[in-house]
Amino acid sequence: MPVTAPRFPDLAVPGAWEQTFLQTYTGDRMRYYGRPPRLPILDSPIRVGPLTSFFVAIGAGSESAKPTWNAAGRVFIELPAGVNEAVILGGYDGGPDAVDLPSEVVPLNSILFLENTAYSLNWHLRFEPVPWLEDLILSVWEYRGEYVSPAEQTLEQIKQNLDFISEIGQTPADGGEF
Repeated sequence: MPVTAPRFPDLAVPGAWEQTFLQTYTGDRMRYYGRPPRLPILDSPIRVGPLTSFFVAIGAGSESAKPTWNAAGRVFIELPAGVNEAVILGGYDGGPDAVDLPSEVVPLNSILFLENTAYSLNWHLRFEPVPWLEDLILSVWEYRGEYVSPAEQTLEQIKQNLDFISEIGQTPADGGEF
C-alpha cells in the first residue's frame, strides 16, 4: 500500500468556509421570576449536524456578557457507535448510540477551530453553554476548501528550483547560451 502524505486545509483561501449553523438564543426573564434571565436551551444541549467536514470553526458570542467572562461553554464531538450507556452499564436507559470525544472549551466572543480527529464523515457537535449567559449567538462554519500536502508543496518547490538551477548551469559546451 502506498504511503500518502498528510493533507491539511488551506485556511487562508477566501471562500473556503461555509456557514452551516447560525442561531440566536435569548433568556426568558419571566421564566425565572425576575432573576437574571437564563437561556432556555439549558434544558437540553444544542446539537449541530450531521457535519461532513473534518474541520470546523465555532463562534460563540454574547452581547450581555461581562468582561470577566471568558467561556461560552463546552463542545463535544459525537460519533456514531454501536453501543451506548444501556449496553455498557446494563439496563441504564442510555441516550443515542454515540460516543463523545474529549470536549473543548469554546471561548466567549471568539472562534474555536476544531478538527474531527476520528475522521468520521457522520458526526455531530453538542454544545453545552455555561448557565449564566443571558443571550448567545452560536455559529458553526465547515471547511469546504482544498486540502494541501506540505510534502507535495515542498517537492513542487524543489522541482522548480532544480529547473532554475539547471538553466543557470548550462554552458556553451553543453549547448546552452550565456
